[in-house]
Amino acid sequence: MLKNWLKIYWYNAMKHKMYFLLTVVGLAIGIASVVLASLYYLEESSYDQWNPNKDEVYIVETVAPNQDMSYQFTPLGRHLKAEYSVLDNYMYFQRDLEIEIVYNNRSVTTEEVIEVQNTFFEFFPYDFVYGNAEKALVDPNDIAIDITIAEKLFGKDVNPLGKEIEVISSFEEGAKKEYIVSGVYEIGNKRSSLSPLVVKNGLTDLVQTGTDWFNFSLNLCVKTKQPEKIKQAISEIRDKYVNAPIAQKRGKTLEQFKREEAFVLFIGDIVLHKLADCRMLPNKYLFPKGSANVQMLNISIYLSIAILLLSIFNYINLSLTQVMNRGKEIGVRRVVGSSKKGFYKQSLFETTIVVVIAFVLAICSIEIILPYIKVYLETNIAFSFINDLAVLIVIALLIILICGSIPAWIVSKFGTIKLLKGTVSGSKGGKRISNGFLVLQFAIACFFIIGSLTVNKQVNYMLNKNLGFKGDQVVNIEFLTQDKFTGKRLSKYTSFKSELQKISGVEGVTTSNVTFIRDRGGAFGTFYNNGKESVMIDNAMIDYNFFDVMQIKLKEGRILSEQLSSDSLDNVVVNEAFVRVMNMNKPIGASVETNGKKMTVVGVIHDFNITGLEEEVRPCVYYFMPETPQSYGMYSQVYIKIHPEDASNIMPKIEQLWKQYNTHDKDVFKYEFVDKQFAETFNKVQMEKRIFNILSFIVVFIALFGLFAVSSYTIGTRLKEIAIRKVLGAETEGLLRQLSIQYVVYCLIGFGIAVFPSYYFLNKWLTNYAYRIDIGWDIYVYSLLLIVVLTLSIVLSRAYRATKIDVLKYIKYE
Repeated sequence: MLKNWLKIYWYNAMKHKMYFLLTVVGLAIGIASVVLASLYYLEESSYDQWNPNKDEVYIVETVAPNQDMSYQFTPLGRHLKAEYSVLDNYMYFQRDLEIEIVYNNRSVTTEEVIEVQNTFFEFFPYDFVYGNAEKALVDPNDIAIDITIAEKLFGKDVNPLGKEIEVISSFEEGAKKEYIVSGVYEIGNKRSSLSPLVVKNGLTDLVQTGTDWFNFSLNLCVKTKQPEKIKQAISEIRDKYVNAPIAQKRGKTLEQFKREEAFVLFIGDIVLHKLADCRMLPNKYLFPKGSANVQMLNISIYLSIAILLLSIFNYINLSLTQVMNRGKEIGVRRVVGSSKKGFYKQSLFETTIVVVIAFVLAICSIEIILPYIKVYLETNIAFSFINDLAVLIVIALLIILICGSIPAWIVSKFGTIKLLKGTVSGSKGGKRISNGFLVLQFAIACFFIIGSLTVNKQVNYMLNKNLGFKGDQVVNIEFLTQDKFTGKRLSKYTSFKSELQKISGVEGVTTSNVTFIRDRGGAFGTFYNNGKESVMIDNAMIDYNFFDVMQIKLKEGRILSEQLSSDSLDNVVVNEAFVRVMNMNKPIGASVETNGKKMTVVGVIHDFNITGLEEEVRPCVYYFMPETPQSYGMYSQVYIKIHPEDASNIMPKIEQLWKQYNTHDKDVFKYEFVDKQFAETFNKVQMEKRIFNILSFIVVFIALFGLFAVSSYTIGTRLKEIAIRKVLGAETEGLLRQLSIQYVVYCLIGFGIAVFPSYYFLNKWLTNYAYRIDIGWDIYVYSLLLIVVLTLSIVLSRAYRATKIDVLKYIKYE
């Protein structure tokens, strides 16, 4: 029986080679898309799933009207554990800066470092190679390291427990500390939100004895089976030890204080994020690994499903058309005793052959393009036929059942006599199903054409928007990075600036803690406007000429001047966003307050973007900061405005001077124009644009692919009709119209179906951007024109070919 089925299948496949190829290639593209999207999703969603505590560990976040923050009060965990039995345990951690570990003559530098309290391995129970979790972080100078670090320092198969190592911090120049290796663990292939290569026991004493309720610079994880009760407990402790004492000092009740100061972080809502879910929270940075690019993940999944659906529709349409034209064969088999069940099995058998061939092509394609996708999406997804066999089998079975069952079910509804007469190909039921799938294909294709035009228009708008500054002539370099937080740096910067300005072609030099990349420069602070309005704002330290060098325009007042001593002490410049948020009618001369210090607004600048266009320009206060420990980081970013036509001669001179100040062996001179630097904030949306465009092209291609095949086959069944019409005097123009009009109608219906969902979902996507376009009628007009032109180009080409047939051949046959 199988041999007979195989012969029949092979005969029909060879009879219609082009359609066989189209269905196989279409399914291969759909399968490859879904498999890659599935692997991408499985990779991102696998974070922390290995952890047995994933459903009981939560990280605490405070959500206030103006910002969210995961830092918590240092004494909070201790009081929570002592006063509430619903808490099983707690663990504070903070990410450390880059360190260098030295042992004898070997050293290792790494940024994957965290400081924790001694309960860390209870929350993240990595397997230990040497030592154990209970003894790994007992003493303040204990340090645990990953096996990869241990092998680099001590060699393979060497037990380093008890050995003393020296840790050199990049945070403080010359800062060295000795630690004892108390444990060696192995992260291996475990995906984790917190996967440090070095764990320092630096917080245990602080969190167990600290009493400063205004020290909130640490992240807090709690372990509990009752998260709602923990949220309530944290709120109660916060009111008891923080809010009530403040309210009492201000002569207010607790309720009054919380109502009037609702913006303050320690009054904001408590949110507990389950460890198992943290990786898939969009735009959250609760752990050093951050969250997945959920938006990109969703785009990939939805588009891949659309591609597979289109491939399936194509297969069903072509299979249905061909099967209905095999009516006599099916009718004869019924007469000799074949059952409907047997036909179902044959249909599934033939579909299985096509799907297996398509899977082979898909797997080959995946192996070829996967390395590029890993780089493109910045992910570690990997494909293994054996490991991913379950995913492949599930996808294959679904495709086989859908593609094999629908044509068989439709044909099984026809009577045997009708099948024997061979009139089933023109049946209304079969045509309706086929045309319905064609309309769905058009609807999906139109959706993605509209989407692609919208995404491109939004990205172009973002790239061409006036950002409020000009960075095409300004070079950003790093300065004194090795002693970034220490030393007398103002005098070094002043001297460096003075010598830079002597170089021909250098038009200006300035510095600031503002960085034109996604990581916002400046610290957060609370400013008050005459005690009436209050809001969380950004603080930014600048050199006096910062606005001039960056060509940021002054709206009113004046900028800070080094000629006025008060400008370095009591005066500030604010942006338009600050004026709006603080409801200031006359900002110039107004007094604002921060941390008990009153300062005067002397100027207002126009808003300018520094972190991309996903969020609005934040209110900000700009001031000159004399050299203090808080300002050391400011001088690490130097901005140099140069004459653009002579950059090749200027930059070597700047580098030569730079090397005289940056004498550390590890310092490497690097520079980047600020406009290019800012363009990196668009990387995410440009990646989304490229992915959307590529997949949209594939979607439209497969839809037109199906239209080509179906129209070719359908028009091919009407060749006798065309010959008769030509004999009766029909002109080519009329025949073309007769053959193509139905496909234009299907195209218009599909477009109409796509209008509402495209408008809804694309508007939802645009809400991710504070500065965005409106979806206008022009996008829909261009989309309609494009899909109609593409449809006509395919259908008319097939129809025109049909009108050039040899009439005698088909009349003679009749």
